[in-house]
Amino acid sequence: MQKLIIAMVQGNIKLKSRNGDGLKKSKNSKIKKAASRAHITPKGNPTALPKNKFREEALLDRQLSKAIDKASEQKMAAKVIQGGGKITLTDLKVKGKELSREIRRNQVKRKVTRVEEKLNELKAAAERKGEI
Repeated sequence: MQKLIIAMVQGNIKLKSRNGDGLKKSKNSKIKKAASRAHITPKGNPTALPKNKFREEALLDRQLSKAIDKASEQKMAAKVIQGGGKITLTDLKVKGKELSREIRRNQVKRKVTRVEEKLNELKAAAERKGEI
């Protein structure tokens, strides 16, 4: 590794090596290095699916957890909207509004009392027999 001595205009002397150790790296080389690091699997919970008999079970677990996450997001968004809060994410806002409307409809909907339920059953039985 040979060092080159370069005399600068300001009168300073700068050492540079022939193999590029002292040279500034270009952006392109930094991008390539970052891209090569991107292929390394990060530590933590494994993201790769098993290749044996447990693969289908792992896929079902993933689907189930996604569905649970989506449902809990919708519920939380609905609670925030009902409480008068604001959400900036539009897709989450829409889902929350839908769920809050549905919850509100169920609350407002008139419930059939037990007596009315029995009367409806008796009417239906009488119509079947031909009495009415």
